[in-house]
Amino acid sequence: AAMTEALNIKIIEEIREKAQAIYGGGVYGSLQKEPYPSYTMMAQLPTGPEKVQTVLSSLKTEIEKIQKNGPAPETLEKVKKQWLEKYRESLKDNDTWMNTLLETKVEGKNPDRFLNYEKYVNALTVNDVKNAAKVYLNPANMITAVQLPEKAAEKTAAMVNGRNTKVIETFDITDADITIDIVDNAEADGDQISLFFNGNKVADKLTLTEKTVSYKLKAVKGVNNIIMFAENLGTTPPNTALMLIRSGGKEYRATVRSDLKESGAVQLNFK
Repeated sequence: AAMTEALNIKIIEEIREKAQAIYGGGVYGSLQKEPYPSYTMMAQLPTGPEKVQTVLSSLKTEIEKIQKNGPAPETLEKVKKQWLEKYRESLKDNDTWMNTLLETKVEGKNPDRFLNYEKYVNALTVNDVKNAAKVYLNPANMITAVQLPEKAAEKTAAMVNGRNTKVIETFDITDADITIDIVDNAEADGDQISLFFNGNKVADKLTLTEKTVSYKLKAVKGVNNIIMFAENLGTTPPNTALMLIRSGGKEYRATVRSDLKESGAVQLNFK
């Protein structure tokens, strides 16, 4: 419990407040004796499609920190303070005493854990939490699932600034990290374009030349779209660019054409 509480404090501080990447959620855990001893740890972190990789990376970082160093002492003290305040308040509630008596009688729980709760809380150390994190947050037992809105990326690609989009090439990738090199595919004639990735502008009114310009991007699970929007037509329409896309040790080439009626796009399927 101290482990999940400490993680939730860091999730609020780092992922929600600093990165502004989630709306709410957190980490939850439970222990079961029946039908066999087991435990469940779950992180639910609602976000938007464009922030999925940020959330996954940030959560991984916080888990690795607590496994390596345990929680910061001030974080653990904050958890202890919250627990003790809640415990002292619960002593005034008859239901608390009734449930404790039932658990002691039926489940065989040690009543000392309740009667001397403050002793056990105060004895909890950073090292105790670190050791628990190593056991209960074992990467070998983790499953990651990302639920995206149906065809979210396709809808993003459908139209940019009132202009239709045509997918010219489709590639399957296996790594979220993407590097895109873009260069004029013919004689430089003043072609000016803007580049959109999943609806976000990553290049604004870029003039294409024989010099390569590179961009590093993060794919989300599912469909990703790179859209080239023509800001002008240069002297020889349409605007034509060569894109070299690198991901997961592989390279993909696409010649993308755009004019003032239709934008060319490359679709990346990240599985």
